[in-house]
Amino acid sequence: MAAKTSEPDGPATASRVGRRRALRVARHLGTAGVAVVAIVGVLATFFGRAVAIEPAAAEQTRAAASLDILDDQVGWQGQSATVFTEATDNMLLAVGESVRTNADGFAQIDWSDGSLARLDGDSQLTIVDLQGGALAPEIEVGLDVGRVWNRVQDATGSVGRYEIQTGVGVAAVRGTAFSIACTVAQICTFIVAVGQIQLTTPDGGVLLIGEGETVVVGPSGENTGTPIVPPPDGETPGATPGDGGTPDGTPPEPGFVVTERSQQSVDDLRDDDDWIDDNLGRDDDTGRFGSEGAACAATVNGHNASFATTPQTAIVLDVNDVAPVHGVTVAPLDSYAVFLSLAGRSFDLGGGVRTGQTTFDADIEVADYAVFGVGLYEVGATTTGTVCRKDGYILITGRSPLSTIAGILSAIVTLLGLAGASASISRGGRQRSVTARRLSALVAGSFGGAGMAVLLQQYGVFPLSLASLIAAIAALGILSGSLPRAPKAAPAAEETE
Repeated sequence: MAAKTSEPDGPATASRVGRRRALRVARHLGTAGVAVVAIVGVLATFFGRAVAIEPAAAEQTRAAASLDILDDQVGWQGQSATVFTEATDNMLLAVGESVRTNADGFAQIDWSDGSLARLDGDSQLTIVDLQGGALAPEIEVGLDVGRVWNRVQDATGSVGRYEIQTGVGVAAVRGTAFSIACTVAQICTFIVAVGQIQLTTPDGGVLLIGEGETVVVGPSGENTGTPIVPPPDGETPGATPGDGGTPDGTPPEPGFVVTERSQQSVDDLRDDDDWIDDNLGRDDDTGRFGSEGAACAATVNGHNASFATTPQTAIVLDVNDVAPVHGVTVAPLDSYAVFLSLAGRSFDLGGGVRTGQTTFDADIEVADYAVFGVGLYEVGATTTGTVCRKDGYILITGRSPLSTIAGILSAIVTLLGLAGASASISRGGRQRSVTARRLSALVAGSFGGAGMAVLLQQYGVFPLSLASLIAAIAALGILSGSLPRAPKAAPAAEETE
């Protein structure tokens, strides 16, 4: 058996070794590149690309409503639909649509100005009218059956409207916390915890229900009690005529009476009614009554922040914009702060003492931040006194990410990290253990992951938080460290002369 002779050193041998090393590096760079493309593709598909799904300005500046499912078994019916289907959390609601809960269901409708309506079990509510601006909406709903708790914003002064159609009339309110229960179509119980209700019956009768009052109203033909009569002209300021019909369009009864009426303190109402107690909160520091989940509302550049909570619905700003932030609270505040957040770091936009006020303002000088980076940021506002926090995403556009400091640095870090991971794998050889090779690739890949996370944020695909940054670093680091070493290239065939 012939002995295998060693290949002599020389230019040809060096050339073959160089080609084999280059081939191994190319293979690993190709593997890492495919992995990076796959990761970016998955993230872009999952989170969506805010640049491509820019919301219309009208959708964020006009009055709006979204559904918050607090417990299961909540149904939704479209304007032209004949049956209810399963509702989805955070879905936007439009005029003519209805929400229904079963015996175990519990849902909340969030209005764009910070007001809310909470549906108890076995209840159904229909949006009759919804127009106006985001912070001063004109809202009219119909309570078909069941019980609804309402907390109505009153920070906008004389503008805005909130009315509820019931089987006994239309309840007009402002700055009020109250419940209405209509377990029978034309017998309704009104409980006012804060503020007052003006009830206008279909035949023009007007009844004012004040703070702490519980009032039961029913048709006069079936009940005895105090008649609700039309007021003499000019004697009830703010009285408005009824719509002349019930929510389901049936003719009204010939008249309505108050069958029960009682007056209690708000604390007694809370003690006697679990529904009131569950929904009405009190600030221990100020003693003010409020309502959980309905403390404030805010706009950024005229767009409602409540509907900019995902990258897909981010409020789009140009690099040259000076975007005003305007907020309102349901009760007087003490102080406020507005800030911009990125990767766990906050940048102050404004704040101060606003004792006794119900509004706050700040400006986002976009150009001050665009030089460092563009893409997705989070804007937040907090208040004290009336405790509140509002957050929403903004997307800064109008400049290439690769022309900003963050974009350039993240691109460089990404390329160096991937190149380092590939080199660590391809140079494993006999001189380095598998553990050392993979550890080196993991470290390099982690740097690449950090750079990639920032790039995704800059291009408006991925919001950058501490959690997402750590996840990207871990994912690409582990991926790089676990890639197998490419097999050695087959020796090149000897060239014949």
